[in-house]
Amino acid sequence: MAVYEVYIPPADRAGGEPARNARYVADRASVLALIFPFVWLLWHRLWFWLAAYVLVAFFLSALGTTSLAVIGAALTFLPGLYIYLEGPNMIADKLELQGWRLAGLVEAVNEDAATARFLERVETVPGMLQEDALQTKLQPVTAQRPVLQHAATTDRPEFGLFAED
Repeated sequence: MAVYEVYIPPADRAGGEPARNARYVADRASVLALIFPFVWLLWHRLWFWLAAYVLVAFFLSALGTTSLAVIGAALTFLPGLYIYLEGPNMIADKLELQGWRLAGLVEAVNEDAATARFLERVETVPGMLQEDALQTKLQPVTAQRPVLQHAATTDRPEFGLFAED
């Protein structure tokens, strides 16, 4: 079973039913991301990470033309390994930058089962997707310096190898 992060769309894209238009990001690695990272990044439309991957790949291939060819060949595997381990976080960060909000976590065998479980939870828990429960709010850390925190990200689970603090 995998854990799925459930993201609901921004209000302008929700179309009245944010739970039905939710996106599910599985906390599992993809073998395709390890073997063909370029294709995986292109498929998920992660343009920033695709550009970074291409730059690193060009650097490592240029390193192969120098006297450090053995090191360059050994290091060409590392960008794919990073994408393999951190791919779900890349997708989740992209959704959050586009305005999608984390609505919850669901443990399920596949995405269809995760959808069914999430919709069942939305129907049984009143007010789960209310705007005020998911809105951004200001929580002061000290009297001099307030910090803007998202209500959903304060309890956000940490996935991947390099979790944020």
